[in-house]
Amino acid sequence: MDGSDTNDDAEEQASADRIPRGRRTNAGGNRTVCLLTTLNPERGLSLALRQHLEEEVPEIDFTLEPRDRVDAIWICGYEPGHAKLVRTLREHHGDAVIVVTGREPVEEWESEVADAGADFAFSWPVAYGLLENVLRGGLPSKKLKARRRQGLSA
Repeated sequence: MDGSDTNDDAEEQASADRIPRGRRTNAGGNRTVCLLTTLNPERGLSLALRQHLEEEVPEIDFTLEPRDRVDAIWICGYEPGHAKLVRTLREHHGDAVIVVTGREPVEEWESEVADAGADFAFSWPVAYGLLENVLRGGLPSKKLKARRRQGLSA
């Protein structure tokens, strides 16, 4: 071990600390609502994930059922070639934060999901503190579009 894992953990914890612990609700005063979408057709796995997330991140109301208004969308288990799903969700939920997680290497599919409207792309697993932070609108400098603009201006 070269110590880089420790640095990654410290950065993720610092990122998680950027949203004050007292801020548990969205702008409307309700818990943040996150639509949980998976590419895996096995409904039992999705239910188990939602239940686990309810315990790990109780500040967010995770749902598997489509709603008219959601604050965030988490697309789990992304595989290259499924950008249409991201695009469709962005069209229906223009103001929602869209987070996409999938297998390494993220570089193989990150630009695909960014072009389709995703705000964040991470490899799985992702730290729950970081996930909570981005689903609730934190870390704007880490957004895919912000990083792309930085790359263009450099």
